[in-house]
Amino acid sequence: EWKTEVKSFEPTVEECGLENLTLEFPAIPYKGHFTELGNNGIAMHGVANCWVRNVDILNADSGIFLGSRFCTVEGLILRSERKPDRQNSTGHHGITLGGTDNLVVGFDLQTRFLHDLTVSNGSSQNVAASGKGIDLAFDHHKRAPYQNLFTDIDVGAGKRVWKCGGGGSLGKNCGARTTFWGISSKASISAPPSRF
Repeated sequence: EWKTEVKSFEPTVEECGLENLTLEFPAIPYKGHFTELGNNGIAMHGVANCWVRNVDILNADSGIFLGSRFCTVEGLILRSERKPDRQNSTGHHGITLGGTDNLVVGFDLQTRFLHDLTVSNGSSQNVAASGKGIDLAFDHHKRAPYQNLFTDIDVGAGKRVWKCGGGGSLGKNCGARTTFWGISSKASISAPPSRF
């Protein structure tokens, strides 16, 4: 009566990675939300068991989109020399965890994005650990992200930790069992709002 299904796991690419490189885009001023020209660093979708290691991305509209499974991003640095928009952001998305069972560790966001560290669209069982940012936002972009772990992270100024995006019709920002542990900040951080 449950109507069960068995599906095969068929990633498009496995056991492949990028490491020890810098991606640099032009330092044109950032004009704001949805004005991006597509100067995006790395996108990994439909892949498994892949990695990004020791990559420095400069002046990106968005840093990395990780719509994958069982992948690791380690030692990622996001920087910008661009003039920020009116919200003091130099890009759209910093790190987007759109998949499941991924690890982002040792990251350093040296610039501010509209959405710094994003989970969305059913993202689950991801871990973001041992990272830092200048004023990091844990962007839970609605569409039921759940069971993600954020640990040992220095959010910097701590003024926008719970700033989330996503349209009003897409539900609550976060689902069950998301955990924040060992988060540090220059300012006192309040609990997430009830709508979170």
